[in-house]
Amino acid sequence: FTSTRDNIHDTVGIETEMAETGENDLDCGDLTVVVRFVIPKGRTEVTVTEALAQAFEQSKEAGLAPIWVQEQEVLNISPTKTVTFIHGDLDVFVMDPFSGPGFNHVTSSSKFKCTVVGPRCLLACLANNTPVPELPYPMYTAAMKGMIVTISGLEKAEKEKFKQLVEKMAGIYSNAFHDGVTHLVAATARSQKYEVAVGKEIPCMLPRWVEEVWKVSNTEMVTAVDPRFSSHRCPALLGVTVSVSQLNRADKELLKKSVETHGGVYSGVLEMDKTTVLVCTSPAGDKYSHAKKWNIPCVTSQWVFDCIEKGYCLQTDSYRVDRGKANSSTPTKQDQTM
Repeated sequence: FTSTRDNIHDTVGIETEMAETGENDLDCGDLTVVVRFVIPKGRTEVTVTEALAQAFEQSKEAGLAPIWVQEQEVLNISPTKTVTFIHGDLDVFVMDPFSGPGFNHVTSSSKFKCTVVGPRCLLACLANNTPVPELPYPMYTAAMKGMIVTISGLEKAEKEKFKQLVEKMAGIYSNAFHDGVTHLVAATARSQKYEVAVGKEIPCMLPRWVEEVWKVSNTEMVTAVDPRFSSHRCPALLGVTVSVSQLNRADKELLKKSVETHGGVYSGVLEMDKTTVLVCTSPAGDKYSHAKKWNIPCVTSQWVFDCIEKGYCLQTDSYRVDRGKANSSTPTKQDQTM
């Protein structure tokens, strides 16, 4: 872990020569690095979690000079105003679990700007020879380190739940979609954020991706881009309701199976407020007329198969059976189902 040690010491501006002395206190002028491993009430250095004990030993090997402190001692500490391994006085608390009076003491007040990490977050940073992320919230694992995640299609309470999980995995949550976003968590393929993500070739993931990464990263050193999580990508037709017209029975059955296999809903009826697209062969018939009136795109079946082949929901414009024709009248609330 020599290179890890040097990396972290360089990050905080300590000369490499000092790092190699093996001194227990990491003082350099006004600079002090304090890495406190918190022993929960009722536990000892011997009975703390395996991950916490392992992180302590590897921190010693990396030259961080960690110390054990009882949870009760934490309640008497006023953490310094810092975020992470940067210039200035540094307080780092390594805790497992992320609960209890000590954890609440150093995380509940905005006055405390210390770094609070779980042992698996610290172990990942040591293993990868990288500093702890400069983020102002507790990080239990590093599974989403370097990722910026935004969410589409979830209710406020659900968004908050996933925001907290992303942050606990050293990721960054963003309400808005901006150039730095690396992943979209989507409940549907029918949103503006989804369209932007597809255009920028940004991965679109299901909400359960966040939950599964969180679950696995609590017991393993893993990142959210591990291939095992690729099954949690958004299906191409997630949240899309497809109705059909003018197709024979065999084609309808094939379309139904394809739509439902890839996250969509196949419906025998056309509904103004529910149907996403009408699949048909020509601009004719009652369903087509009502779809036009209700501003529902009327497309060929190739749209469905191309979405599946590409792996994401495509724009409908180039698949419309009525390209070049003028739109019909404004929809009304009457006769909303066909």
